[in-house]
Amino acid sequence: MPLTAGVLIIGSLLWDSEEDRPSWRDVRLDIASAQAVTAPIRYGRLSGKKRGHTYTMVFSRLCKIGQAKVVHCSNTVSSTADLIEEAEHLWKAEQPGADAGRIAADWGCVALLCNPDRKVPKDLLRAWAERVEREPNYGRVSQTQEEGILVSKDGLLQIDWPRSV
Repeated sequence: MPLTAGVLIIGSLLWDSEEDRPSWRDVRLDIASAQAVTAPIRYGRLSGKKRGHTYTMVFSRLCKIGQAKVVHCSNTVSSTADLIEEAEHLWKAEQPGADAGRIAADWGCVALLCNPDRKVPKDLLRAWAERVEREPNYGRVSQTQEEGILVSKDGLLQIDWPRSV
């Protein structure tokens, strides 16, 4: 059963014109489908020299609801390989200097947020969990201790499902 996948974007992935981001958006996303949605966000980690040491947006389990964008992927997900391919392309857009095939760094990662009204095949979730288990630094995200776990060991983002704004 093909699944519709999308990317919940809270920062520069949507508008930044540096490196591979424009081509990733053009090839992997259906930009016309972009919708404003709710998401618990705050300013988080300090970026590096390349971004002028500005603060980046991060998800937060303790913050009030902010606004994000959800954009459908151009391709449906029919297999674990499809899901992992989308995740790897997303990470390469997020961190252009990352090695091919990565989905995480010591400051962030790609995580799944499953629609609670849709049935996601258990074998897909199990395969995703096996994939993230092999990823160095997976699950390390900028958060406070009071927030609890933001990304589970199975690679699931622990926030409420976004609502349309």
